[in-house]
Amino acid sequence: MHRPNASALTHAIDITLDVAVGAIAIWTVSYHLALIFHLSRDLAMALFVVFGVIAVVVWRQRAAPDTPAADGDVETGIGLVGPLIVAGIALVAVALNHFVGGPAFWIVAVVAVVAGLITAVRPKSWPEAPGVRLLEIVAVIVLAIAFAFAIAVVRAPNGDDAYYVNRALYVQQHDGPFPTKDTLYANQRYPTTQPVDNLASYEAMVGSIAAAIPIDARTLYYLVLGPLFGALGVLAVWRLARGARARSALFATIVAVAFVLLQTNVRGWTDFALRRAAEGKAVLLFFLVAWLWTHVANHAKTASRSSLVCMTLGGIAAIGLTSTGAFVAPLVVGAGALTAVYEDRRVDVRKIGGNVIAVVYPLLALVVGEFAVRTVSHVGIKGTFPTGVAATWSQSMGAGRILLVSSLVALAGWAFINDRTIRIGVGVAVLAVLVLFSPVFARLAGTVGVGSVLWRFAWAIPVPAVAGLAADSMRRFGGVRGLAVCLVVTVLALGILASQPRAVLGASPANQIAAPSWDVEPLVLHAAERLVRLADHRGDVAASRRVADVVPQVSTTTHAADVRIQYTKLLMRMTGTKFDGAPRLALGRALDGQYVAPAAITSALRTLDVVAACSDPNAPTAVADALRASGFRTAGADKICVFWSR
Repeated sequence: MHRPNASALTHAIDITLDVAVGAIAIWTVSYHLALIFHLSRDLAMALFVVFGVIAVVVWRQRAAPDTPAADGDVETGIGLVGPLIVAGIALVAVALNHFVGGPAFWIVAVVAVVAGLITAVRPKSWPEAPGVRLLEIVAVIVLAIAFAFAIAVVRAPNGDDAYYVNRALYVQQHDGPFPTKDTLYANQRYPTTQPVDNLASYEAMVGSIAAAIPIDARTLYYLVLGPLFGALGVLAVWRLARGARARSALFATIVAVAFVLLQTNVRGWTDFALRRAAEGKAVLLFFLVAWLWTHVANHAKTASRSSLVCMTLGGIAAIGLTSTGAFVAPLVVGAGALTAVYEDRRVDVRKIGGNVIAVVYPLLALVVGEFAVRTVSHVGIKGTFPTGVAATWSQSMGAGRILLVSSLVALAGWAFINDRTIRIGVGVAVLAVLVLFSPVFARLAGTVGVGSVLWRFAWAIPVPAVAGLAADSMRRFGGVRGLAVCLVVTVLALGILASQPRAVLGASPANQIAAPSWDVEPLVLHAAERLVRLADHRGDVAASRRVADVVPQVSTTTHAADVRIQYTKLLMRMTGTKFDGAPRLALGRALDGQYVAPAAITSALRTLDVVAACSDPNAPTAVADALRASGFRTAGADKICVFWSR
C-alpha cells in the first residue's frame, strides 16, 4: 500500500535534484551570454526565464525514464579478500605519508589502487537491493534538514568570502552588466585578482536572485542557498547509494554525513562541505559530484538520452559553480567513459560520444579561462604552492587524523562498493588523481602555473559517499569474517574519537555554534559596519585584517585599503605602482598591531584616500601618533577596534 507513495516520493526527490542542477546550468549559459554581449543583469535573468521555459517544455516531451541494467553478469558484487588486501596496502601508504612522505607514499598508493582495480573486475552476482520504503524516505529527508541546520549554525568565517560575497552584493546593487574587474579595492578600476573566476556564475546568480526578491544577497548566500545545497547534497548521496545497490542506502548516507561532521581542522574535505558550504566550490564538492557520478554510471550502463542530458547539464553547472569544475567534471565523465569501455569490452560510439559531448562545455570554458588569465593578469603563480606528492594530497584530504581517515577512504573504500560500474569508475578516478599528483605532473603543474589548483582534482572522488558505501558493503559479510571487519572498523573509529574528543561537530576550535546568521563574527561585523558609516561615502577605509576582510561584505561603495594579503600582493604584481600596494600593506600591518615605521604609516595615509580607520586596541602608540599627525581623531572604541575619522 505504501509502495506507490514511496515510489512517487523517490521520483520527486530525484527530479528535484535534476531540476536544481538544470537551473544552475541554464543560468550559467545565460550568464556567459551576458558576459559575451555585455547584457545587463535583468536581461540575463530574462534569458534564464526564457531558456528555463523552453527546457521545461522539452523535458515534458522526453523519453521514458532510464531502464535499470539487467541482473546477472552486468551488475556484480564483490568478494572480501581483494578489498581487504587493498585496504592493507592503502594503510601502509597512509603510514608512509605520515612518517616518511614523498614518493614512497605515492608508489604504494598507486599499487593499492591498481590492485583494487584488478580485484574489482571479479564477476560475482549479487541480489537486488531492497526497495525503498516510505519510512526510509522520511528519515533521509529529516537527515537532510538536520544537515542544513548544522550548516546554518556552524559559524566559521573564511577570508575568501570577502571576494565571493562582495561579488554577489555588487550584482544585487548594480543592474548593469556583470562585473569583470575588481570590486574589492575600487569600482572596477583595477583588473580582477581572479580572472578565471569570471566564468563562475554562482555569485552572480545569488546577486540576481537577491535583486528580484526582498532578501539581501548575504542572507541568501549564507542562510538560504548554503543550507539548501547542503540538504540537496545529502539527497544526492542517498541517490548515489541507491544507484550503487547499497543494502541500506539510508545507512550509507548516514555514514557519509557523519564523515563530514567529524571534522577536526580547516583543511581538506570537511573544510568545504561543512564550514564553507555557502561557496560554489562546496556545492560542487558535496552536491554536484555525487549527483554527477549517479548519471555517469547510469550512462555507462544504458547510454540513455536522459543520462547524456544530465551529464551535459552537470558539466555546465560545474563551471558555473566554480572554475574548478572545468577539470573536475571532465575527470568524472572521463572515468565513466573508461568504465563503459571495460564493461562492453569494446568502444561503444553512443556511450563514448555522449561522454565527449558532456565535457565540451567545461573544457571550452577551461581554455577561455586560461586565456583570460594569460591575457588579463600577465602574472603566473609558479613556485608559490607545494608541489610534493604528500603535500598536494594533504591539501585535498586534510591534516591530522582527518587526513588518515580521508586517505584510507579515498585509496581503499571504493574497492568495497557493491556496484561494479561505480566501483570501477571511482577506482579509475582515484588512479587518475594519483597520476596527476605524481612527482612529474606535480612539478609540471608548478611550472605552467596551475600548482595552486592541482590538489582540487581530488574533488572528483566522492569521498563521503565512498565512505558510506564501503561501510554499507561491509554489512553484507556475515559470520566470523564480517565480525572481524566490523571489529577493526569500530576500534579504528573509537581510537580516532578517543584521541581527538574535540572532533565532534561544534567542539572543534575552528567552529562556533551560534544562531543562524551571516558567516561572520558579530563583533567584527559590527565594527566593519561602524567603520563604513564613519566613512559616509567620502572615501576608503583602513582596518585591521579581521575587519578589513569583512568591509567588502558590508559595502560595495566604500572600500578597504588592504582586504587580504594575498589579493593585495597579487594585484601589486598585476598593476605595478598604479595600485599603491606597498602603502596598503604597510598600513594594514600597522593597524593590525605590527610594528611599522611611523614615517611609512604617515606616507601611506597621505598616499591613500582613507577617511576612516580601525586600529587594533593593542597597536603600538606610534600608530595613534601617526593617525593624529595625519588629521585623524578618535571616534570611539570597542573590543575589536579603536575608530578614527577625519
